[in-house]
Amino acid sequence: MNSVPQVMVLHGLGATSGQFNGMFDAHFQNPPIAMNMPGHGERPRENGRASFDRFAALALDALDQLKVERVTLAGISMGSGIAIKMALQRPDLVNGLILLRPAWMNKPNPKNLKIIHDIGVWLSQGTKQDAIDRLSKDPFYHGLTLTNPAAAKSILSAITRPNSRKNAPVLTQIVADTPLAAIADLEAIGAKTLVVATPDDPLHPLEIAQAWAENIPSATLCELPSKYVAPAAFQSGFNAALD
Repeated sequence: MNSVPQVMVLHGLGATSGQFNGMFDAHFQNPPIAMNMPGHGERPRENGRASFDRFAALALDALDQLKVERVTLAGISMGSGIAIKMALQRPDLVNGLILLRPAWMNKPNPKNLKIIHDIGVWLSQGTKQDAIDRLSKDPFYHGLTLTNPAAAKSILSAITRPNSRKNAPVLTQIVADTPLAAIADLEAIGAKTLVVATPDDPLHPLEIAQAWAENIPSATLCELPSKYVAPAAFQSGFNAALD
């Protein structure tokens, strides 16, 4: 049995656990526990509907299989929502949360993720190139290519990633889901929590992170430079926050 608190990382929608490469190198002696959710990377999607509940159950099962007794969860975007689900379901297991750039509140299909939902639809209806062509004509995306090209590149990767057409339903299903039935649910989180917010991030509005931090009793809000606009400054600030 492992009684020493460990770290598990939970990736964002359309990403993989590689999203955390290098992020915690200066802080944790042992590598974090990592897994790809169904429909991400080389892991095929499941026959059932993708949801925060299902992904949280898979992560909890992985921790139980490893006989982990206490864990700090670090999640990006979708991963933050999965972490919240896990902390609410297993407060005995989760002793800390690092929630980076959350993107959901308690309503399905948030407007900040409409472009990701649209990409899922486009991939289901045609080829990758068809989806790229439709994306290039989207006014929101076109504007980002001019004002925030790194964010635009991140959105494009939802199409260009491996197996994107096979896994397209996961995009639409997760965007249509929510990790919270009500914002008040966050008040039940007892774990010490760091919520990381950034400006200039159209998919992860600052206001969502602020709302999460306001409602989690033991949360600290850390506002950092945009990971899209100033990635080095973001990592430096993140290192300081973890210290």
